Amino acid sequence: MANQPVDRSTPSAVQLVLVVWLVLLTVVVTVLYTRASAEIAFTPNGFEHPVVRLTGAMPDPQVGGQTFPRSNVVAGIQFMDENGDEMGGLGTILEDRRAMMLCFDHATAEAVCLTRFGENITFSIMEPPEDGAEVGRTGPERFTFGVLPDEGLSYLRLLDREGRVRIRMEVDSEGRPVVETLDENGAVLFSSGG
Repeated sequence: MANQPVDRSTPSAVQLVLVVWLVLLTVVVTVLYTRASAEIAFTPNGFEHPVVRLTGAMPDPQVGGQTFPRSNVVAGIQFMDENGDEMGGLGTILEDRRAMMLCFDHATAEAVCLTRFGENITFSIMEPPEDGAEVGRTGPERFTFGVLPDEGLSYLRLLDREGRVRIRMEVDSEGRPVVETLDENGAVLFSSGG
């Protein structure tokens, strides 16, 4: 079988993906480490607003077509729906580069967040906010786990619909495991270990 000539006149999908990733990586490094105000926005054909924005300082979030003040200056990647409403993002707080987060949102507030503040890392899942809640006010946290080296602690907590811890599992700084169930007032009903 004779070797077929390779058509190199058009780039392959792999080459295109590599070029896009290299460009994105270059922009991310530039934006995050120089606090540049550059912005790249991805707007699919037929969409009026970008659905992904990579920026040195994210604009205030839009919810329901209305803009609301962001609580911190954040650089990173912002995800939006077809109307331009924020759906989540990956960012670092510029005032404290040790603070980073990846969040996916309910309609008006965070739903799931992975955060790093200093050396402490947590993962949390929140219920949707109540109807009429102010934008940015999350619903009750229902599940969280994390590692808090500052306290020497790793933990997992299950919370009720009111945001009260009902089951707590921890390993303390001495390596002692603790499993507890709590009542609605926080009183321990059952405890093992510790």
